[in-house]
Amino acid sequence: DRDPFLFFSSRDGRRMQGVQSNFEALLADLKAKTQGAKFIAIDAEFTGTSLDGRPDRYEDDLSERLPKLLEIAERHALTQIGLTVARDDDAGCIELSTYCILAFPGDDRASFLCQAKSLEFLRLHGLDFNR
Repeated sequence: DRDPFLFFSSRDGRRMQGVQSNFEALLADLKAKTQGAKFIAIDAEFTGTSLDGRPDRYEDDLSERLPKLLEIAERHALTQIGLTVARDDDAGCIELSTYCILAFPGDDRASFLCQAKSLEFLRLHGLDFNR
């Protein structure tokens, strides 16, 4: 029988949505799952994805692209972090545990840029800003 607190695996397709009320439990489970992990994939969602007049292009080499991506991350607020932990299970398969953690600014005086099209994209793909 699988642990009901298992968040996402290739077997059952569930995931853990992290909010303030369950963050401690999520963090404890995440720490346990990372022990012996084969790899951890990270995804971040921000309130914006571009800089005015300086598009992020896949054709740019790393020396051009990385400074743009860093500036985007510094100017926009982080709204969600996605983590997937890959581990070997007892049956010799790879078990994937996925966590979607909503980000909460720690300083209510902080300001950040926000692009409407980015927020629309996040909303259309399931991010609930009211949680």
